Amino acid sequence: MSRRLRNTLIIISPFLLMIFVNESFRFTQNMKGGKVYGVTTMNTQAKMSNECTWSCYYNTTYCKQNHVKHMSNYFQYIDGFYFWQIRFLHSFGNYTVANIVFLVILWPGLMIFLLITFLNQREQIKKLKKQN
Repeated sequence: MSRRLRNTLIIISPFLLMIFVNESFRFTQNMKGGKVYGVTTMNTQAKMSNECTWSCYYNTTYCKQNHVKHMSNYFQYIDGFYFWQIRFLHSFGNYTVANIVFLVILWPGLMIFLLITFLNQREQIKKLKKQN
């Protein structure tokens, strides 16, 4: 496989996987969707005690109290970083845009760059070992 093809697959595969999972889940969705900022969603904004909805996105405490079962022992470790990250994104003035820039573009971009760099270096090491 050429480097270009490998790198292209590395870049697009997370997005294709995300689309596949979202679209597959859509068929199992029983509840009626809602509207968030005028966009029709699969989830409603109504609070539901048996599953997460958009209300959990806006009210983390409600979600933690009603839906989180296995991670509650780790809140003392997770909450500091989690709420720092939320405050950091809000500090840019437009939380939605900051969320997209940092968590959808920059962070995954850095991870993809590091993965490709690692694979290239590994390939170079193999070539050097073959020479010796």
